[in-house]
This record gives sequence, structure tokens and C-alpha cells, in this order.
Amino acid sequence: MKWIEEIKLRAAANKEEEAFFRLMDLAADVRETKGVVEVRIYGHVTIFGDLALRLMWDTDYPESQGSRVGISLKEILKSYGLIELSVWIEKG
Repeated sequence: MKWIEEIKLRAAANKEEEAFFRLMDLAADVRETKGVVEVRIYGHVTIFGDLALRLMWDTDYPESQGSRVGISLKEILKSYGLIELSVWIEKG
């Protein structure tokens, strides 16, 4: 089943650049995880510190509360600001 795990980060005012580079490093590490098809990082069009990491998965079933990897990333990134983790399944 294909599903997406999205981790959004709203970095604190003095941590935007540090958060971005940390997110880049973490994304590189996650790329080799079994079941991960694609890893992408997005930045908000106008707000420098708003970032999103999307992990595209293809596994037997989605992890409704987030994967171990996603939950771990969430814990690491919360030191940079506010975090939201959500899981989405493909419907069509």
C-alpha cells in the first residue's frame, strides 16, 4: 500500500537555517530505509522557517500513528520548533 508520512516543522525565529540543514541530513539518512520510496523536503513559499519532510512509503499497511522513523524524526526536530506529523494513504 502506498502512503505518505508528512512531518511539518515551524522553526523558531533563530533556528531556521540550522533546522533546514539538520532536516537535509536526516532526509539523506532516511532514504535507505526499507519501504521508503521517496523522500522530499518542501519549504513554504513565503515563510523561511516553515519546512515539510514527506516520506513516500510502499509497505503492506500504513502506520496510522507514524512510522518508527517518522516518530524518531519528530522527536529530533522538535528541538527546532513546532512539529506536526500526519499520515496519508493513496485513495486513487
